[in-house]
Amino acid sequence: GELVKQGYVRSRELDRACFQVRLGVVEGPIRSDFGLHLVLVSERTNCPKLDGANTKLVKKGGGGSELVPSDQIGSFEIETLARDAILFGIGCTVAGGLVAELAAQVGNGLSVGSS
Repeated sequence: GELVKQGYVRSRELDRACFQVRLGVVEGPIRSDFGLHLVLVSERTNCPKLDGANTKLVKKGGGGSELVPSDQIGSFEIETLARDAILFGIGCTVAGGLVAELAAQVGNGLSVGSS
């Protein structure tokens, strides 16, 4: 889904659920005129009475996720991007070294100008 203000969801039941379910937890099934739904709210803004300080669900490195304050979102994203860039660089270096080694071995097996 997408972030929308309360009252913008076509289904009254789903709109209500978006502001009643717990952040970061799959809730449901919720019945509406459109059928049954599972709801996962990953972010809610301007609802401190509902959510306290932690208002955004972010992915963690190990495949899980956690709720964090919205003012820390940028630092989490920068850390993730930096880690991914470093791992990508290491992967490229290792792969490049393997390709160079393979090319050298193939090159040593060929002789130029032999008849």
